[in-house]
Amino acid sequence: MGVCYVCFVALLWLIGGTGRPVDDVHDFGFVLDLGSSGTRIHVFQWIPGEVDSLEYVVYAGGPAVRKWRPGLSHYTDDLVAARQSIITALAWALERIPRRTDGEAEGVRVTALATAGLRQLPLDQAELLLAEVREAIDAKGGRFVRGVHGVRLLEGGDEGELAWRSAQHLLDGGNPEVWGPGARSLGVVDLGGGSTQLAFVPDAFERASHRQYIRTVPHLGREFQVYSHSYENFGINRALDRHLVVLRREKPGAGAFS
Repeated sequence: MGVCYVCFVALLWLIGGTGRPVDDVHDFGFVLDLGSSGTRIHVFQWIPGEVDSLEYVVYAGGPAVRKWRPGLSHYTDDLVAARQSIITALAWALERIPRRTDGEAEGVRVTALATAGLRQLPLDQAELLLAEVREAIDAKGGRFVRGVHGVRLLEGGDEGELAWRSAQHLLDGGNPEVWGPGARSLGVVDLGGGSTQLAFVPDAFERASHRQYIRTVPHLGREFQVYSHSYENFGINRALDRHLVVLRREKPGAGAFS
């Protein structure tokens, strides 16, 4: 998931929750991007009731974002390590936000979104890993509150739709006047580690040819017919894996690749 994509998810899902401000002024929330190549956490702040105030917490001169490798899907044989990887990320994020004047931070909202890495696992294994994420979030009692959509595995089409919606938000800045006569939307190619999402507004021929991938997406009072499809195992890391297999087969004496 890209940074703007995660911002849009936070805008949709974190602000919609409830809780009291952490530092007497702001609410804070974390988005865990449970990707195939690693777990990335994003730290946001906003003024309650003011959607436009959403922004990254600043850390070391930039947005408070950090990634840990490997991805959650690599822990199928070690659920304890899976939970610890999430606890480590949450602890890092918690250190990025101020405490209330009357005590410790509490009520910090957390949304965790898993993508291709877990989609490509058997469902029972994916559910066990997501259960560990929930346990890590709930372990601190009232310190963390799961966001409106909590911990979930995104379907490929949903991932593409969110990428498309975030792109339109960057295009129009939330101003519906941008969508006047002749306005054109942005298409999106979201190249992840384990999959690639393609999302765009197709013409009539393409809509008829790919009806199974067409969905109605609301945006600023309008409805768009959007093609959204995830090409599983066609992410950049999966492509590299296949390329290395071919190289080893064609040049078996060339040594190890990493």
